[in-house]
Amino acid sequence: MSANDVYAEIVELYDLEHADFAEDVELLLELADLGDGPILELGCGTGRVLLPLAEAGHSVVGIDSSEPMLSVARQRIIDSHEQISAHVIQGDMTELARVEGGPCGPCGPYGLVIASLNSLMHLTTPEAQRMAIQGSWELLASGGRLVIDTLNPSLSQLNHLLNTTHLEGSWVRADGSTVDKWGHRRPGNAPQTMDTLLWYDSVQADGTVQRVRTRFELRYVYQSELALMLEVAGFSYVDWYGNYELDPWDAESERIIAVAHKD
Repeated sequence: MSANDVYAEIVELYDLEHADFAEDVELLLELADLGDGPILELGCGTGRVLLPLAEAGHSVVGIDSSEPMLSVARQRIIDSHEQISAHVIQGDMTELARVEGGPCGPCGPYGLVIASLNSLMHLTTPEAQRMAIQGSWELLASGGRLVIDTLNPSLSQLNHLLNTTHLEGSWVRADGSTVDKWGHRRPGNAPQTMDTLLWYDSVQADGTVQRVRTRFELRYVYQSELALMLEVAGFSYVDWYGNYELDPWDAESERIIAVAHKD
């Protein structure tokens, strides 16, 4: 486990938070069914996206830097009642060509590469984001696609997110205890970065509260910047969407969903 693994303490809480979120999964299943070949997911975490894709009959490889998250994903694969083709490996999104251990080999090729739900934002420099995109292009087969789903940093969204403490969700565990998630984000030291502090308060039946905190940096990317990164990497054209219903992207969209095509 990495000494700076920000997810080490919140793996169970992350899964609790995302247990009922499947809007992007439905979209990714549709996109996966349109192509051929195995799928690579960047930042696969605990397998929230990877497992449904594999259960739908796709061969899926997941890469993540967090060993605690991958440990959960591996157990989910073992516990699946389906005959699935799924494999997860620890690796760096910026050095995809060096990642070994996947059934497709370190060099692919893949029919689809996915960076879902803000995964790209965990790369906190423009160069790191470019390297992940370039590496994805190199691993894709001809006719393959890269799907990036990330926050659209509109002025209204940034004004809402930054410098304010938010209650971001509440959940109930199987044992009846409740979990409240709080978040506070402020501008980071580098342009387009957010210093992100999250804390989860677990309220026990006797009223006692256990708090778990984590802190990390994210980098948001503007649509025009992402378009240039994809063009420089070699993608021939990109379909742009602003939400999971595939409405066209505009400056006030909630999401940036890029489906980039390789000739």
